Amino acid sequence: MIDTGLDISRQLVLFLTHIGIYVVNLWTNVYCFSVTFALGALGNTCEEFLSKRSYTVYDLHERLGPVVRIQPNHVSIVDERAINLVYGHGNGLEKSSWYDSSISLTRSIFTARKRAEHARKRRYIAHSFAPKSSRAAEGPIADKVELLVRKWDEIIDKGPQFDGFTQLECRRWFTYLSFDITGDLLFSEPFGMLENGSDLVKIDNKPGSYVSMMNSLAQRSAAVATLGVLPWLKPHAHHLPDPFFHRGMDGLQNLLGVTSAHVKERMAAAQDNHDDWLSLLLRARDDQGELLKFEEIASESLTLFMAAIETVSNTLSAMMYYLTTSPSSLQKLQAEVNSIDIPGTVPPFTNVRALPYLDAVLNETMRLHSVLGIGLPREVLPGSKGVHLDSFYFPPGTVLSVPIYAIHRSRDIWGQDANMFRPERWEKLSNRQKTSFIPFGHGPAACVGRNLAEVEMKIIAATLVRRYTFRMDDSEIECTEGTTRKLIKVNIGIKRR
Repeated sequence: MIDTGLDISRQLVLFLTHIGIYVVNLWTNVYCFSVTFALGALGNTCEEFLSKRSYTVYDLHERLGPVVRIQPNHVSIVDERAINLVYGHGNGLEKSSWYDSSISLTRSIFTARKRAEHARKRRYIAHSFAPKSSRAAEGPIADKVELLVRKWDEIIDKGPQFDGFTQLECRRWFTYLSFDITGDLLFSEPFGMLENGSDLVKIDNKPGSYVSMMNSLAQRSAAVATLGVLPWLKPHAHHLPDPFFHRGMDGLQNLLGVTSAHVKERMAAAQDNHDDWLSLLLRARDDQGELLKFEEIASESLTLFMAAIETVSNTLSAMMYYLTTSPSSLQKLQAEVNSIDIPGTVPPFTNVRALPYLDAVLNETMRLHSVLGIGLPREVLPGSKGVHLDSFYFPPGTVLSVPIYAIHRSRDIWGQDANMFRPERWEKLSNRQKTSFIPFGHGPAACVGRNLAEVEMKIIAATLVRRYTFRMDDSEIECTEGTTRKLIKVNIGIKRR
């Protein structure tokens, strides 16, 4: 089980939050816009707010309406018209201080708050994620998927069977797969997790130490999400008596240690003959025409590393959960994949890219389990005229967000069955539904890797449903949330078809 350390730090944060609210309400004009104020409700459920924030915000919108204030200056909006208003090009809003908690060595494409800086950083790597380049990554992807299949075949052959099925915890294996694919594409060096059946990785800045990368991701995610909500707490995080923040910062250092070691090795080499994401960063130049410094290359590498791993592994894990709890959907997807000619074990992307039901299954999975469930916050800039939405006016200094989990499950938008897994809904979407579907974000800061994610997920999903059939062995599912949403484990039964 992933240990996120969700313990007495929550009580401390709750106490500090109430003090902060009291002081802010006394001494600042936080009520200059008239919306429902729900921070008291969030304070009473602080545990949920910080470890399962998306659920809490969703519940608040269900009870209080589409516009809810969730912090003294932060307003959450579940309205598809707000998506472009908050995240679109040229709207005068910028990323809020929430992003500062995710800074590693220096700002990266994710934490860069100024639009010009973000655009510059995006240019470094955009070529690698264009559709043509993403399809060129098929070779490393197919190699790792074939290895996954061999490992699953071994588990089936050696493991105990019940009614012909062998139990498998698939989330862990999808994480191994994502780590190995990402290691190959980023550093030209997989981590060997699939081969070893383990996520333990040697950390160069901790001699003799092997650490769990899955724990490091989870602990870092939980800590920085908490600090993002309360950014004024970050400078004091290491002085708090509870180990929650220490574990989070250790997790960050573990991840940074892995990526930094690769960067240092390549920067020290006489020449770089690789063709990977890191080589693009090593060749990139800043606005002054200078090569990027180590800190920026390492920070960008870490951001790419985490984003690529979390997106694919979490989406595939959720897909497997939904398919095994909806056998008719699994059978329909298998029939579609069986209807096409696929040479070998792993299908080429061109063979599966346009399968409508595969599209629908993945989209419905990302609707119900988007990797980002929170609303990414944007600040109305000082000196601007503010933002209007219907009768609401949000003055400069207001932070706005559209919570992905909540807008993806809004019954007003998706119908009364919004919380049900029903891929058939994608056969005919309304314009509101099309606009409201934002698993990769929206606007200039939208996920740069969505094309690659599509290639990976379609190849992997088609391979697995063609070769195996599945059933749900444990329908009780647990999800935790930091900056991203993660399923703790997905226990399924598996057998060859």
